[in-house]
Amino acid sequence: MNGKITARQAICTLYLYELGSSLVTGSSEKAGQDSWIAVIIGLAFAIPMIALYSKLSEIEPEMDFFEMCEAAFGKIGGRIATFLFSAYALLLGALVVRDFTEYLQVLSLPETPQPVIAVCMGLLGWYGIRKGISVPARNASFIAPLGTLVIFVLFALSVKLMNFDNLKPFLEHDTKTLLQAGYTSFVFPFAESALFLAIFCDADSSVSRKKLYLWGIIPAGTILTMLVVGNTAVLGDFLAKSMYFPSYESISVVDLGKFLSRFEVLVSGNFMIFGLLKSMICLYVASRGFVHLTGWQCKWLLISAAVSAGTVALSQTIYDSTMQMVSALKYYYRYAPLVEVVLPLLVFLTLSAKKALSRRRQAPTPEENA
Repeated sequence: MNGKITARQAICTLYLYELGSSLVTGSSEKAGQDSWIAVIIGLAFAIPMIALYSKLSEIEPEMDFFEMCEAAFGKIGGRIATFLFSAYALLLGALVVRDFTEYLQVLSLPETPQPVIAVCMGLLGWYGIRKGISVPARNASFIAPLGTLVIFVLFALSVKLMNFDNLKPFLEHDTKTLLQAGYTSFVFPFAESALFLAIFCDADSSVSRKKLYLWGIIPAGTILTMLVVGNTAVLGDFLAKSMYFPSYESISVVDLGKFLSRFEVLVSGNFMIFGLLKSMICLYVASRGFVHLTGWQCKWLLISAAVSAGTVALSQTIYDSTMQMVSALKYYYRYAPLVEVVLPLLVFLTLSAKKALSRRRQAPTPEENA
């Protein structure tokens, strides 16, 4: 369960995790043609969050997040915090699986029942994490350069179809609207990197956690900004925000020399691989949390299998349709920050206060110095 990973593997895993299901999502309905600005604002909001996660990872470098929770809140409080964090990871994994199955059924396999796709994805996810985080991390270090190359090639092919007048009027929306759209970009996907508090404890200790977070999140945010610009420029504001999967639609109209087309297959391939990796991370963190709760360290395969099954079942009951999936995001933006930001902040403040109090008690008094 505690397989060590290199700094490169950690960065690539976070990078692909951040892209994950965000790779094919649409523009912000609130920000319209200014959606790319909202992504940049969300990335700016992520900088203080990165500082928080980095400090928290370094305050007790030998502990994972679940152990930090117990050190901060005691046994009972720590178990409650561990359960909330693990439940969030399981729910996020279910959302990713549902995104994946909706995407395939809407665009590729309309006659295939969603539960069949979900079960296949759950089995692959469990198979990928059965030996810990090292297997997905090694795969991520290999996939990240290839996946990024595919994204840039597809973007370059679509440049000829881009009408940058679709990005005008620039800054049409007021500051409040842009900040609200930036907040949604912050919550999804940037703040979802909170799960790596339970993973980076296994990364190379010679590399600062701040560097790992920055090199994983900043490139992913840059790619997402580029994709939103491209989708809006090709499809226009109205189509980009009205379609469920605008990246697929914007690439579907690209051809090369009038004889090569259907490049959207590459978008689907990237999404399948990135989405599967993100689901593996969610499964791993949820399983690690439930192992910590139960204390059954020797039953990793059993618990991870149960979590995978629970993720698949939840993914098929959480929504009834693609429309409901999109509309329900507004609830996600309300409760997710409680686990993504508030809980890590409370753990950090509590541990910092306990450390400061411990140092004060251990410091010699003036009488002892005399």
